[in-house]
Formats: sequence, C-alpha cells, structure tokens
Amino acid sequence: MMKNHSPKVFISSTFYDLKQIRSDLSHFIENDLGFQFLKSEHSSFPVNPDIDTIQNCKEQVKNCDIMVLIIGGRYGSIPNDGIKSVTNIEYLTAKLSHKPIYIFVAKDILSILPIWEKSPNADFSSGVDNNELFNFVSSIKEESKWIFPFDTVQDIISILRTQFAYLMSRGISLINKMSEQTSIMDELSGKAFKIAVDKPVGWHALLFAELIKQEVDKRIEKKIVYALNINIGLGEYIRDENFQNWCLFKNDEAKRFIIGLTKIINESLKEALRAEDIYKLFHSTRIIGNAYEEAIDWALRIRKCYVSDKFKEFIEELSLILEDSIEKIEGISELITEKIEKAFLIPSDKSIVIELSVKLIIKNEKEWNKKFDSIKQYFP
Repeated sequence: MMKNHSPKVFISSTFYDLKQIRSDLSHFIENDLGFQFLKSEHSSFPVNPDIDTIQNCKEQVKNCDIMVLIIGGRYGSIPNDGIKSVTNIEYLTAKLSHKPIYIFVAKDILSILPIWEKSPNADFSSGVDNNELFNFVSSIKEESKWIFPFDTVQDIISILRTQFAYLMSRGISLINKMSEQTSIMDELSGKAFKIAVDKPVGWHALLFAELIKQEVDKRIEKKIVYALNINIGLGEYIRDENFQNWCLFKNDEAKRFIIGLTKIINESLKEALRAEDIYKLFHSTRIIGNAYEEAIDWALRIRKCYVSDKFKEFIEELSLILEDSIEKIEGISELITEKIEKAFLIPSDKSIVIELSVKLIIKNEKEWNKKFDSIKQYFP
C-alpha cells in the first residue's frame, strides 16, 4: 500500500459552535485539495492511549504540516490544571514547533475587541463564553501580521485556496533556489534543512541545536558500546612499573581535552545565539561532534588496556573522567531548545537575550583523585 505523503492540515477550533465549518473545511481539504485533514472528532484521528487528551492534541499538532486556527465566540474548554484553553494550547504548540499557521477570527469578535480593550471588565456574555477569548485574540494580533476575518466558511475556503497556492509556489521557488546553491546547505538534511530554509525566530540557535543532535546521533553505535561497557578489540599493555607515569599522562591528557572542549562549546554557543554565519555554526558542530567521538574513543581505549589485577579498579575509574563531557554534549540540543521555548512563553514587547554556557568537569574527580593518590602505595 502506497504511503500517503500529502500535507497534513490540523484544524484548531472549538467544536460544537463551529461544527459545520469544520465539516465543510474537511470536504474542501480532503476532497478538493487531496490533503489530509486531522480532526479530533473523527475516528481516524491518531490517539496514543498512554497519554492524556491534551498531550495527544499537542503531539498531532507537532506532526502536522499546516495549522488552521479558527476563533469564533467560544474560548473553549480549559484543562483542570491549566488557565489556557485547549485551542490556545494547540496554537502555542504550533507556534513553538514553527508550523505555518493561518488564523481566522469571526468578524463580530474583531468588532467587539476595541470595546473590550477600553472596558475589559464589562459583560460580553452575549457574544462570548469567556472574556479570556479577547486576551487570546489580542495576544495573537500582537504576534501575527495576518489575521483573516470571516463571516462564513466560504470566506475561509477562499483565503486558504489562495494561501495554499502561494505556499506551494514558495516551496517550488525554494527548491529551485536550493538546487542552484552549492555550499553548506547541500549538507543539511531533515529538520536542520527546514530550519535553515524557514528561518524561524531564534533559527541560528535552533539550527545549532539540531546539528549537534545529528552529530551525536551519528555516533549512536559507539555510545551503545560505551554505555554497555563492552570492550572490543586489542588494547594497550601497561607494565606495572610504568603504570603510575602512564596514569599521570592520561590524567593530564583528559584535563587538556576538557579545557579545550569547554572553550570550543562556549564560543560556538555564543556564535549560535548572536551571529548569522551558518558556515561557522556548521563547522563548529562538526568539531564538537568529533570531540564527542574522541571522548568516547578515549574512554574505550582506557577500558581496553591490559593491566595487572591490582590496577584494574584504577582503569575503570580513569575511564570515567570524560563522562561529564560526553553527557554535556548530548544535552546541548535539549538545553538550547528548552531555553528558546521558555523565552517564547515570556510576554514581552522587547527583544529577549538568551545567555548559555556549558561548564565541563571531571565527573568523578573526588573518587579519581583518591584512587590516583593511592597508586603511590605500589611505588616506594
């Protein structure tokens, strides 16, 4: 059976008051355009039984290609542990996921909005179910250049037809432009390529985060071997009389590695958050990816060394020196993404400055220092 690669459109709206509009849009999107229409009221809506309704909706928003937000006279249901409606949460999820969002607000709501702005505590129950709806629309107006007013579903269909055609035209144009380019862009793939093309807010940092993630994912087999403490292949033989000096050398080697890697990571983070040079970002992530691999290889080489039984415990402790560096590199992508997502949630009419730095340490420093000092007992 051929897999359906048509675009997925998620309609975010309250249900009962806009039921007919949702039904008409479903026919337009599925039958006229041949797109997939993700609608929670339909039995084909994907559901993960291990998570709640809100999480299911958020997951489907993240998996869609386009969101259509329709706001009528109802703010909608609010989860027990929240202050925002389900529709509001879906919109924020799409925004944080950098989805194309087409926003439609009923004309009568837009006409009342200026009155509400002057008297926010007045009674508007004849037009809306919750005054929080005006806050929602007002915040969207501040964030979005385009809000389409509508009276009927035909208003929405007419605008979507035009906007989807423009989106397709823009996609074709981007494909043509990209096919003419030879540079770093040729080496980007998947989510990294999409970020570089779409250039969402904070895209330099998001691209850096995704490229780091890809670099880490490339080394997944080595990380599995490291995590399982598997020693495959020939190792170095360390004579007893050389063991103390060898440990001292390896200890200094690891410390130099940590100092250098800390500098590379923090300079790259600064570049990712402030500069606009995609080439520097790309090559910085390559360097960090290689350093990540070298840290794992270093630990694996230590573990494969042949030593006397009395020194085996020292080998195990020594192999953990760079574990903090390995874990910090693996966590960079999540750290950046989390910082940017939190910044989006802060209401502000000013630019938000995000500062990030990573401090690498010897994870087992106390234990290793004790072990290292105790080696002296074997060397009078």
